Amino acid sequence: GYNLNQSQSQIISLEAGAETTVMDVRDALEAQGVFGAVFCAPATPKNCAMMRFTLNCNMTQAQLDKVIEACDKIRKQVDMVNWPSTLRIQNKVAA
Repeated sequence: GYNLNQSQSQIISLEAGAETTVMDVRDALEAQGVFGAVFCAPATPKNCAMMRFTLNCNMTQAQLDKVIEACDKIRKQVDMVNWPSTLRIQNKVAA
């Protein structure tokens, strides 16, 4: 359900929207043992703050599964369904 903007690179961005929201995402993921980098304005447009992960070939399947499971666990906690990026992809599908 996360909008990854069809990324095919090793950098995966979760565009959470407001800066306060991305800080909540960071805290929720860190509580699950998953760490990424937060990008906020001026590095991103205002209200397009994001959490970025960089994957690499040295990661095990278990490590990848941990990231996916953590993202799944926090979806409701961080209100992912109402993020602007989520709503954009839902609007594209509906159109």
